Parts: sequence; structure tokens; C-alpha cells
Amino acid sequence: MKQRVLLVAEPSRVDWFGYLADDPELELELLWRESPDEPGEPPPFVRREHFFREHATARELLRALRPARIVLMEIIALREIALIVAARDLGIPTLYLEHGAAGDAATAQQRFDEFPVGDRLRRSLARLRHLGRVAEVRWFYLSAAPSVSRASLPRFLALPIVLAALAPTRALARLAFAERVPETAVVFSRANLEEFELLHGREGYHPALTGVPFFDVYHRPDLPTDADCVAYVEHPYLESGLLGWTEAHHERLARALGRFAVEKKKRVLVKLHPRSSLERWRRYDLPSEVELAQTGDHTERLLSAGLVLTYGSSLATGLLCARRNLVALRWHPIPRSFGVDFAATGLCHRSDSVDDLFTRADEWMSDNLAASRDEQHAAFLARFNAPFDGGARQRVRALVKAGRASGTLDVDLAP
Repeated sequence: MKQRVLLVAEPSRVDWFGYLADDPELELELLWRESPDEPGEPPPFVRREHFFREHATARELLRALRPARIVLMEIIALREIALIVAARDLGIPTLYLEHGAAGDAATAQQRFDEFPVGDRLRRSLARLRHLGRVAEVRWFYLSAAPSVSRASLPRFLALPIVLAALAPTRALARLAFAERVPETAVVFSRANLEEFELLHGREGYHPALTGVPFFDVYHRPDLPTDADCVAYVEHPYLESGLLGWTEAHHERLARALGRFAVEKKKRVLVKLHPRSSLERWRRYDLPSEVELAQTGDHTERLLSAGLVLTYGSSLATGLLCARRNLVALRWHPIPRSFGVDFAATGLCHRSDSVDDLFTRADEWMSDNLAASRDEQHAAFLARFNAPFDGGARQRVRALVKAGRASGTLDVDLAP
């Protein structure tokens, strides 16, 4: 008999949860959008989509839908938190399912200040134009108050106010209480667990470490290397307004990649982030040796590249697990590490300037640190992706079917 799983996840991020559909015993129903008129369509394997505005309270929603499990891929919005509180009170198993591979506590703390005063004011003004919708959300949330313990009630009541004033991650870290966390936290690694504990505390849930399911396909130890291919894993710093990136800085890096490809007789694969502007890159009219790739699956090409130039992205985690040859980039207007500093693992090179391409590329290509440093690689896997054996997806699906973790964590979390 199939288990009905209510999945609280953004419809467009099929890459986060699509592997759950591979299990014939799971029947996925989706909950994310407020109403059908909002943009976004569920993937075809979702049996049915539900909408928050169809129900006035979380308890009413759950009694109408009667899911066997609830799997949440984010715990930030008030509706999500109310849903968890009500589900726990009704005895419906709740699970948080991680969706990122490179997160850790330090990275989460960097995001505490990503919500400046100007943004807070703009959001407040936007809420004034939609007071009816705001009232609906507040009632949906506050209606869960009877399911909260007396000890947790002050934090429960304060959370909407603090969320309006601070970055969501900072607000969550300040106001942790057991009832707002799913009973099981399916996190992929020790690093992910550190981030989860920072934001949600250490009480009220059982953690389960599975390894990173997205990196099962990276378990390809026999894949050959193409020494003539260099991959650049791009990030939308310019589009996101981060780290002082400008149009001029962006163009300088792009043209340097083109010049490098011609002078060194290399093929350069530019793996663009989904939020990056493909049209901007096309306007540079780079040499034919540079290929722009934004859609499609390029995993095998990244794994086989002789050298991968990357910032602190989740892709870097998977590539290091697979012992590929990486350079950790700090190619910002003011060089710095942002996110996980992968060079600190000792498994990849570090570069502060795109000019290094013309003076250090040969050195990098001839010295794959991840392949030669066994002890550091074992430590990296233990922190970021253990076990790395191609079976993480199967372990996650087993936990969802079970509805909860065993209650114990079979790894040593001591530093």
C-alpha cells in the first residue's frame, strides 16, 4: 500500500526532491503555493497539489488532507512552522529533508546580515498593501498556539515579530523551541547538522545522517580524465548584488577565461548557475573554445574535466568527494572566501585572482590534491558526505517510509 506523503517544497526545485518519486511505495502530494494563481507548476510525478489558502488553519488542513507523512524542505515561513506544530500534536510524523550539500554553521551565520534595513522597510510597505493576506497567514500561524507548551509559548508568539525585523536565519536561531522542529531531521552530513542545530536548537528532534543523495551519481571512481577540458563553475554574485561585483569585474573574468582557452589550447566549460544571466555571457562573444552551459545534466563532464575552477558551491562538495582536481576561487573584487572555504581542507588549490590562470594552471593540472591526500580526503568525507557509496537516496527514501529516525545517531559528533 502506498504512503501518502505531503511534501512542502518549491515546485520548481525538482532537483531537490525528484529522487523521492523513484520509490513506488511513496505517493507524493505537494504543498507550497498560497493559491493556484501564483506562478509555478508541480512536476508530473506529483499526484496532487494543495494550496495553503484553501484552509484557514493548519489543523483544518491536516484533517482534510490526512497525510501519512509530512516532509518539509524548508522551515522558515510561518505557515510551515504552524504546520509542524499542528502535525506533531495530531501525531502525524514530520521530517525535515535537507536540500543543500555545502551548508555549515559558519555559512549560516554569514547570512544573518543578508536582510538590511532597506529591505525590511520595503517588505513592511508591501505587507501594508496586502493586509488581508497578512491576516490570513497570521491566523493560520496563531491558531496553532494551543498545541504549543506553556514554556514555548512566549517564543511562539514572538516569532512573527522577530521574523519581520531580522533575517529569517537570525530570527530562527534566536527563537528555537521544540514544537517548531520536525521530529526527524534528515541531514546529509555533520556540517549540515551543525547548521541545523544553529538555526533550530538541539531539542525536539532526532537527526539522521544519510550522505548526500545528489552526489550518488558522483560515485564514479573509474571515470577517465580529460586533461584538455577546464570547467568554470559560475555563481550569480553580480545578479545577487553580493561581494561588490560589478559589470566590469564580471566581464574581466569572462574575457580572461576566453583568452586562457585560446592561449593554453583548452576547452573551457562555463557551468552557469540557474539564476545567472546567460544573455550577458553571450554578449561577450567569447571564443568558440568556451562553451556556455546552463541547462541539462553536465555531471559527467564536470567529473571528467582535468581542472575545475569553483567558488564555495555544493558542486564543489560532490567533486571533492569524487577526488576531482579543484581550484577554490576567491575571484571577488576584494579577494575572500564566501561560503565553505574548501581550500582549507587541503584537497584543492586556492586562487585569489583570475590572473593566476596564466601563471599557475600547469601546476594545478599536474597536482590533484584530492587524489593524493588520503587522510584529508577521509576527514572531508566524514564531515561533508559520509557514507559516500552511491546509496544515499535509498537511505533517505527508507527514512521517509519509516516516518522517523531510530532515535539515535550512529556517528561521533565530537569535533
